[in-house]
Amino acid sequence: MRLLATTLIIFTTISSFANAQSAWEGLYAGGSFAVFRGENTYANSDGDLGFNLEGDMFGAFAGYNTLFNGLVVGGELALMAGAANEEGFAGQYEYSSFVDIKGKVGLIAGEFMPYLMLGASIGTLEVDEEGRPDRNFDQTETGMLIGAGADFAVNGQFAVGAEVMSRRFDFDFGDVPLVDMEANVNSFALRGLYRF
Repeated sequence: MRLLATTLIIFTTISSFANAQSAWEGLYAGGSFAVFRGENTYANSDGDLGFNLEGDMFGAFAGYNTLFNGLVVGGELALMAGAANEEGFAGQYEYSSFVDIKGKVGLIAGEFMPYLMLGASIGTLEVDEEGRPDRNFDQTETGMLIGAGADFAVNGQFAVGAEVMSRRFDFDFGDVPLVDMEANVNSFALRGLYRF
């Protein structure tokens, strides 16, 4: 009887572990809401001039995970749209969208999966300064992103999670009468996803 009970416990543990692993594999998609902070730093001849960023965006994403040597390895494509502007300059100097291409590596911890991210971000800056028709343009640059997050499996299909990311861009405005700018764009996002 004791042997049977021990066997059942071992089988249940192995089965639960296998289910937990398989729950994070495969294709998924979802939506997100993110709050943005950071700084645009302009390289003036008299010294750098920084402006803090604020704003929020909604997003959608899709990705794929697979298991590799006990790790969850995957890739994700995400689109964020909304407004993250320099403080006091809403509608004049603001980011309207980001396309994030993420590589992810995570660990399975029961219903949780914490992970790290590294990848590229494509950001669009919209400039429309009042009284300056020469400063009315959009510019898109590609930069680097790093971040971390965690997902929690609500059931076999649905999960919720959170992410913290930092994006770095170098804007060269060329012939536009605006000095070059380095951007550090940070975000905190809440996510919901469905696993297919």
